[in-house]
Amino acid sequence: MACNITCRILNGLPLSITLAYDDGVNPKNFAEADIILTGVSRSGKTPTCLYLGLQYGIAAANYPLTEEDMPALQLPTTLENVRSKLFGLTLSAAQLHFIRQERRPNSQYASLAQCQRETQWQESLFQLFYF
Repeated sequence: MACNITCRILNGLPLSITLAYDDGVNPKNFAEADIILTGVSRSGKTPTCLYLGLQYGIAAANYPLTEEDMPALQLPTTLENVRSKLFGLTLSAAQLHFIRQERRPNSQYASLAQCQRETQWQESLFQLFYF
């Protein structure tokens, strides 16, 4: 198995998938990925995908859960056919607030209330769909 992982890393497959499908780009080809990480904006999806690819040869794509997805407590349509590959990334509302304040200080996007709404919704979605 180690040779398989090494060969995958050396031929660049995991990283090419990670980069090609970063942040929900090309979701119609998500089936090519080994796993798909989901989470709210700034939850660490891209760095985690890169780490998994470089260290373990895992071809990881990621899909952002956005505020537009929030009104309905349902899986985004794009992810329905790859449900078995989904893994959710989560963090506390306070951690998310801190990270977002660095990116967009004093914005609605970075407000603690917004971060609480998004993390609560995300957790409900993860529990409902078992990922």
